[in-house]
Amino acid sequence: MRIKSLIPTMTGVFLILAFSFLGYQRVHKPRIFILHSYNEYMPWVERVNQGIRHVFKDKAYISLRYFYMDTKRRNSPVYIQRISKAVLAAIHAWKPDVLISFDNDAQNLIGQNLTRFKNTKIIMGGVTDNKRWPEYDKLPNITGITEEIPVAAIREVLSLIFRQERRIYYLSDDSITSRTLEKNMLSQNWGSYELVAHKRLKTLDEWKEAVQEANKTADILLVSVYHSIKDGKKNINTQKLVSWMNENSRIPVVGVYESFIIDGGMIAIAISGLEQGYSAAWLAFNVIEKKIAIRDIPTLRGKTFSLFINKDELRKRFPQAQIPIILDTFSKSSSKLNHLQNPNFRER
Repeated sequence: MRIKSLIPTMTGVFLILAFSFLGYQRVHKPRIFILHSYNEYMPWVERVNQGIRHVFKDKAYISLRYFYMDTKRRNSPVYIQRISKAVLAAIHAWKPDVLISFDNDAQNLIGQNLTRFKNTKIIMGGVTDNKRWPEYDKLPNITGITEEIPVAAIREVLSLIFRQERRIYYLSDDSITSRTLEKNMLSQNWGSYELVAHKRLKTLDEWKEAVQEANKTADILLVSVYHSIKDGKKNINTQKLVSWMNENSRIPVVGVYESFIIDGGMIAIAISGLEQGYSAAWLAFNVIEKKIAIRDIPTLRGKTFSLFINKDELRKRFPQAQIPIILDTFSKSSSKLNHLQNPNFRER
């Protein structure tokens, strides 16, 4: 009888201990704060997040929090000041174990406030400025992964698809991302290819003029970032811009980001957002799970790329294009990227 009478008490004690443990675990979960420069609906960001999810999908004991600065579309000084304060306040309130920041604006904000984060482990993703690489290697609480235009891949893929074309006209907007990307790209070995021109532009009229110039002086138009191009006082509609290039460029237009394909481009030899997200998340996981010190992790170099080809459109527009079986198998069409394009992206 005494044993039976103790059962409710023991059950109650067990439940209290169990819930206490779960509560403790919830409060003391390792925390990773993921700071994006752009908004969550950009194809680049969605691919980065896809890589992050691949690492943490079965690790519910680690708490993730995302913050999107949205500075690609909203970049007035007043907005930058306001969003920067919001970011710093959110990080201070949550006190993450690891802070991951992607792309230039997020990295600049963290870099300007390093004294606030001297006890926080920091991983920089999408590092385009090669001057920062040795700087990060010297800091005991920062590491990261570089984002570089895959020149070797571009060179080899183009040589297989366009056998005779060798003159490249490189075109981008005048954003910080474009400026930092080009520093490394222009110093790379382009082999038998010649960069006949390189222009960073601000307006739609300048862009159209450059495309017409490329028609006369080059064989391939290589397009990097174009999202900050202005049509009057408004940001350009990127799909309309790519559509205009498809109609008016007499030479193949090749993008270096996946968003170029989503916007209607024919071919992209693209920096891998998936690799950026996966690598940064993998580093964060090892720092938390295996207690690896940040100072023991050198800056990683981004190496992989993605190939996207709209084969029918490319062959129709440029019959001389050859698509070897190995590239056809490796490449992805725009339809396989449709799941990345949120239908509300253009209106948000």
